[in-house]
Amino acid sequence: MQDSEFVKFMKKKPEKAMKELTEKYAGLIYAVVKSKLIKFGEYIIEDCTADVLSDFYINIDKYDCTKCSIKTWLCIIAKNKAIDILRKSKEESVSIDEIEISDENTLEGDFEEKEKRLAVIRKINELDEPDKTIMIRKYYIGQTSKEIAEILDMTVSSVDTRASRVIKRLREYFGGVTE
Repeated sequence: MQDSEFVKFMKKKPEKAMKELTEKYAGLIYAVVKSKLIKFGEYIIEDCTADVLSDFYINIDKYDCTKCSIKTWLCIIAKNKAIDILRKSKEESVSIDEIEISDENTLEGDFEEKEKRLAVIRKINELDEPDKTIMIRKYYIGQTSKEIAEILDMTVSSVDTRASRVIKRLREYFGGVTE
């Protein structure tokens, strides 16, 4: 089926057309998105892939089959969507350098405690996104899971689950001590 015919088909039978489009191009879209968002994990990649297909449907009237193929247009949408997510995550991520460790107590005994906290911060800094941002925002900035979920466009339960898993890994790494 020609691209121009597919557009007409999409307008007449959108459900069938979307099913066909998904079967034909979801793998390609997923690969394009994954190449940009590999560090974000499956959930974000799959979500972005679905958004690309949705955007194609919503903006079908803007598609011009004389300028490029549907395949090319979907790849362009996928690349732009992924770049938007990258850009958004960079705007929202917090640098470990922005965190200050309190110097409330200056006794020598506190030196060891500060070293432990610095070691935890270094480990958190090594995490992939969005885990790194979640941990910094939750435990150093003091934001709630709900606030973090809204910022990162995630569910509250996802934020809590990720934070819990990171804490478990940190406890294992530090031999049961993370504070």
